[in-house]
Amino acid sequence: METTREHLGLRAAAAGWKAGHAAVETGLLAPLAVDEAELEALIQPMVARAGAAYMEQMLAAHGVTPAGGIRLWTIYIHTDVGGALNQAPDGGALLR
Repeated sequence: METTREHLGLRAAAAGWKAGHAAVETGLLAPLAVDEAELEALIQPMVARAGAAYMEQMLAAHGVTPAGGIRLWTIYIHTDVGGALNQAPDGGALLR
């Protein structure tokens, strides 16, 4: 079965969201008493590296074009940050 671009996009979104939640749950990202913009700025470098690793996996596994890889990277980053911001206010209680 061929994996479509849409499926890869959904998988990237799910992986990013889960990674954001897990970063809070595991303590890798400790919720801080900062506003959302400051928290986002703090986690962007970590998210960018994780997104790049995810993109490389998808390039190798599915023959995604470089442009398609950038789209997956962007989706991953956006949803990872969203997942972390969603999880941070309660310190990860949603995953427990």
